[in-house]
Amino acid sequence: MAIRLKVARTPEELEDAYRLRYRVYVMEEGKFGEQSFPDGRIVDTFDGMPYVANIIAYADNEAVGTLRINLDSGQGLPPDEHYNFGDFRHGVTESWNSDHNASPRIGSASMLAVQRSWRHRRDVIRAMFKLGAGIGYSWDGSHIIAAVNAKTAGMYERIGFESLDSEQWIEGIGDHVVPMACKFSAFHSWAFGDLIDSLKTLDFFSNRFQRLILAADEVVFKQGDGHGEAYIVDIGAIRISKGGESGEELTLATLGHGQLFGELSLIDTQPRSAQATTLTTTELIALDREDFFSELEAQPHRIRDMLKIFSERLRRADELAFVLAHGSTKQRIEHALTDIRKLALPDDKRPGTKVARIAPAELARQAGVSEVDVQAYLEVKKDARKLEFNARRIRFLNGG
Repeated sequence: MAIRLKVARTPEELEDAYRLRYRVYVMEEGKFGEQSFPDGRIVDTFDGMPYVANIIAYADNEAVGTLRINLDSGQGLPPDEHYNFGDFRHGVTESWNSDHNASPRIGSASMLAVQRSWRHRRDVIRAMFKLGAGIGYSWDGSHIIAAVNAKTAGMYERIGFESLDSEQWIEGIGDHVVPMACKFSAFHSWAFGDLIDSLKTLDFFSNRFQRLILAADEVVFKQGDGHGEAYIVDIGAIRISKGGESGEELTLATLGHGQLFGELSLIDTQPRSAQATTLTTTELIALDREDFFSELEAQPHRIRDMLKIFSERLRRADELAFVLAHGSTKQRIEHALTDIRKLALPDDKRPGTKVARIAPAELARQAGVSEVDVQAYLEVKKDARKLEFNARRIRFLNGG
C-alpha cells in the first residue's frame, strides 16, 4: 500500500488535516481540557498566516498523519503561545546579523498528529519532517522552534533539535511540553544528507515535492500508463523494465539513492515507455508535471539545468542499448553489476565492504542473460575475493 505525503492545497485536503488533529488530540489523547470543538476540527489563526504549510500523509485516501510548518511573518509562531522564546530569538538575531548582515528567518513545526494505529510507522513521521525541510528551504529559513510533547522530545533530538529548557506543564493542552530549537541547516542536512548534491539542479522545486513510501514489489507505474510524475529515489531501489514482443521482461536499469527516473513524463504527454517496480521498501521524492511547468515558467533560466539532466539520461540509455546489442555475456553482466554496485551501502559490521540488497536473479534480468551465467560469473569474482553473494544480496569486498 503506497503512502503519499503532500502539502495540503485544496479545501478538502486542509479539512482532512484539521479533522485529523481533532481525532488525534481530542478523541484519542483527550487533550485540550474543557475546550470545545463542536465541528470536529482544530484550526487556529496560524493556519491563515502568509507562510504556512500543512503536510498530510494519506494511505488509501485516508489521512493518517499531519504536520504544520510556519515561518514568522512578524506575528509570532505557534510555539510562542506555550513558551517564551525571547532569549533564544534575541541570541540568534544578534549572531545571524553579525554573520550574515541580515535578520534570521525563524520558523516552527507544530500540530504533529498521527493516528494511534500509525505511530509505529517512523518512516511516515520522518517523511513528513523531510517534506517540511524542503518547504523551509524554499522559504530561506534559518532556525526552527517547537514546543513538543515531552514523550516525543527524543525523536526531535534525533533530527537535530536541542532542548532550551526542562519540560513544562501546559494547562490549556493538558500535557507536558519541551521547548526546542535547531538551526535550519542542521535540519535540512538531516533530511537530505548527500541527496543535496543530487538535487542541486532541482532545488528550485523543493516546495513542490511530494513523497511516496512503498513496500517491496509495488509498481510505481506501468508501461503504457499515462504521463504524470518524475521521481528521485531517497531510500530503497527501483527496477526499470520493459516488456518485449515475445512476452519477456527486460530490466533496463536498477536505480538507487539519488537517482532520477520517469523524467520524460515531465516534458511530453506520451504513455510510459517502461515499468518501474520497487525492489525493497522504498521512499521516493515525486514531482508533478503541472508543478514542474509552473516553476519553470516562474524561473525560465532553470531550463538549461533541466536540459543537462535529460541529456545525461539519454547518454546512459545509449550506452545500455549498445551493450545489449553488441556486448558479450560477460560485458552485459559487468555493465549491470557496475550499476548495482552504485546501490551498495557501507556495512557497519564489516568495514571496507558494501552491500547491495539485490538478488543475483535481478542481476541476470538487468544483464539480459541466464541466471546460470550470472552464477558462474559471481563464483569467479568470489574466488578472487572481490565479492560475496547469496540469494538475496551481493556484498562487495575491498576493491571489488
